Amino acid sequence: MFHKKVVVIDDVGDFFEELSDAFHDDLEIIIKCVNSDFESLKQFLKRDTYMILINMDGLKTDLMELVDFIQNNLFFLALPIMVISDDEDFVGNPPKLGSLLFNSIPKPSNMDDLKSLLDFFIEILEYNRNINDISGLPGNKIISSKLLYEISQNTKFAFVFLDLDKFKEFGEYFGLYKASQVIYILANIIDQSIKKYGSFEDFIGHVGGDDFILILKDYRSADVICNDIIAKFDEKILEFYSEEDLERRYIETINRSGEVERFSIMTISVVSMNYTDFKNQSFDQVFRSLNEIKKKTKLIEGSVMLKS
Repeated sequence: MFHKKVVVIDDVGDFFEELSDAFHDDLEIIIKCVNSDFESLKQFLKRDTYMILINMDGLKTDLMELVDFIQNNLFFLALPIMVISDDEDFVGNPPKLGSLLFNSIPKPSNMDDLKSLLDFFIEILEYNRNINDISGLPGNKIISSKLLYEISQNTKFAFVFLDLDKFKEFGEYFGLYKASQVIYILANIIDQSIKKYGSFEDFIGHVGGDDFILILKDYRSADVICNDIIAKFDEKILEFYSEEDLERRYIETINRSGEVERFSIMTISVVSMNYTDFKNQSFDQVFRSLNEIKKKTKLIEGSVMLKS
């Protein structure tokens, strides 16, 4: 099990004594208390630290110096820091520190309130940490949760898998920057198509690389959405190639063996399944079926959509 280690910096000690007890039944959270002495922090702040909680009241070290000390280590630059204080002025007008994940909150009146705040903060962190940097879309953990929820609710959803053909070769030929642009543009095309033909309840996820997942609340909308995505992508991708590339319909490169290789213009493959595919079948069976259909799409020239 992956543990979330919360390091509590508290020079007074009394307020956070019950914090470990409050999280006693939460097997994922580990509470470690330490004072603001830099030598002590060196021992407790490890790469497995999930977030830092600072009790501002009674703090013996200057807060700005403390944050600077923490962020002096590159591993902790993106480490969330939450400061708790009785000082209303401090909470209302916190100092501008280097941490983008710095938050200040008023000291709760009891430990249950503090635990609720931390649970909420951790939930937000978990969501944000599972967002793809390029597409801005949710990743695998959120995709799985969404899919399980729709199955449990017996909704008549469509499950759509999209991936790009010749994306790896495109990236090797044009470079990482252009490849990232393609991913960003595809994410926007998907979003536009769903806004036009879908509903606000439809879900877009980014598995990683060039793989995307759609969970559409109305399975009947899948065909029109997928066809629109294909049409828009086929038009937009042409902008990435030179006139010479488009005229001959391929790019030409030399592989590691010194041989000339040709790769066609990038296309998109789409597999559409619906809620009935998830009934009376395990996830393993469903995704084996998905992979078999994916293999068939790769045998078809050009962009294509196949159904289960």
